[in-house]
Parts: sequence; structure tokens; C-alpha cells
Amino acid sequence: MTPDDVAEFFLEVRVEEMPAGAIPGAKADLARKFLDFLSEEGLSPESVDVTATPRRLVVAVRGLPRSQEDRVVEVSGPPV
Repeated sequence: MTPDDVAEFFLEVRVEEMPAGAIPGAKADLARKFLDFLSEEGLSPESVDVTATPRRLVVAVRGLPRSQEDRVVEVSGPPV
């Protein structure tokens, strides 16, 4: 991939005061769920870094493809 084919993504979530003991688990959960989501969408970034403070959770994604493969999804509605 060329530099024009990739992007960076930054997400910051502010929270109420989080206990210090909960930070490692929150970081691990956020990283796992974010990577799972990207994988489900067919996106594979170069790196995903998660950091946290008692008032913030931050995800920094580098090398994220600017587009994903085309796909067809068939959704059935309620019976008529």
C-alpha cells in the first residue's frame, strides 16, 4: 500500500472518573473489541494503540485502508 492508500483514525472517549484498577481491563477490552470490529468489516490496520487515563480512553489506528472490498449483503425483511 502506498501512503495515499492508508489513513489514521483517532477516537477519544471521555468518561467519568474511572478507578485506576479498572484501566488495564478497559484498555484490553477496547483494543479487542475495536480489532474485532475492524476485522468484521474487512479492514486490517498496521497498528492499533489504546491508552487510557482515569477520564479518557483513546484509540489510535495507523495504516487503516481508506476503502474496503466491495461486498453484497442480503437482508431479509419481515414476511408480508
